[in-house]
Order: sequence, then C-alpha cells, then structure tokens
Amino acid sequence: MRARRSGFSLIEVMVVMAILAGLVAGVSIMISQAQQKQLVFATKTRLSEIGAGLELLKSADKLGMYPSTDVTMLQGPGKSGNVGKTIGGGNDKNAGIEAIWVAFHLKGVRIHSQALDTSDAYANTDGDSAAGRVEEMPDLELREYIDAWGNPFVYIHNRDFKKMDRLDGYMTGDKREVKVAPRKTELGEYEGAASFQLFSMGPDGEPGTEDDIAYGQ
Repeated sequence: MRARRSGFSLIEVMVVMAILAGLVAGVSIMISQAQQKQLVFATKTRLSEIGAGLELLKSADKLGMYPSTDVTMLQGPGKSGNVGKTIGGGNDKNAGIEAIWVAFHLKGVRIHSQALDTSDAYANTDGDSAAGRVEEMPDLELREYIDAWGNPFVYIHNRDFKKMDRLDGYMTGDKREVKVAPRKTELGEYEGAASFQLFSMGPDGEPGTEDDIAYGQ
C-alpha cells in the first residue's frame, strides 16, 4: 500500500500564490479606480461651486460682471473703485484663479460655499502676496482654488482668449511651471466665447490633455 502524500507540492504552492497575487492586484485596481472617481467627483463639485459663484458675481447687486483674468484689472462693486490699485499685482503665475479668490472676498460680495471654504480647497502654490488686503481676504496671500490633485483651477475671461501671452503661466501643486491656453471645440471655436473658461488640469496635472475636467461638462 502506497504511503499517503502529505503537504503541498511546490507547483501547488506557486499556483495558490499566483491566484492570491491576482486577487490582490485586482482589489488594488478597484480601490485605485474608486479613489480616482472620488477625486474626480470632488473636483467637479468645486468647479460647480466656483461656477455658481461666478454667476452670482455677474448679478447687478454683486460685481456686475465676471472677473477679469488679470487681478490688477479687477473692478470692485459700487463705490469701491479699482481693486487692482488696492491690492497690487502678484507674480505672473495663476493670474486667473487668483482673480477669483480676490473677487470672492470683496466687501459686499463675499461668496460662501461649503465646498470652497474648507482648507483643502485652496492653496498658494506660487507663494505670492498682494500689496494690500481686500476687505474680507484673511491675509495678504494671493491664493488659488485647487482641484483634488492639489493643482490650481484655470480661469480665463473671454476677453483674454486671444491675449494670453502675459497670463498663461501656472504653477502646479508640485511646483512645476506649465502654460495654459483657452480650450477650443472640434470646430476650432473658443468654448465659453461669451463668458469664461474654468477647468481642472485633471489627474496628470497637464493642461490641454484628454483628462482635463471643464466646468459645465
């Protein structure tokens, strides 16, 4: 009578390990995809809140217009005059989204949003400051609203679509300098030709690539 074999052979152990490795890899991919979806959702939520704030700014009892891409050209509401003369200009990076930060903190305009008022929704990736503080800015820092990957959103007013040479520089969350450009449709026309463009550089942190996430899309 043959002795009964005990234990597992090397091949059987390797097969089990391969199966386990496959399961772990599959679960890791699923977790990564779920996390990426959460980041995309958070980014779209912030885009929606910024967009809603811009529409409020355009109302007559607020700013009365969409803010300029250039913070030094930003006009204040009512009798507050030219805000640019008050705060001065920052550097030449992140100009558009910094203009939104300032506009949202103007006296009598203050835009409140649960999605934007949390500390992880804004940063100062380029480290610049204003010469003087707008009424409801917490300090002199010219901050930017950022996406879920830590990069500033891109904002461009329609009148600046064809003159971006001074406003196209952006500093990402990992301190890379990139150049932004207005988005165009497949027909070569500017998106938001009568209003503005607002978008995230997406997961890759590179503007103008397929993973960009635009407001309203």
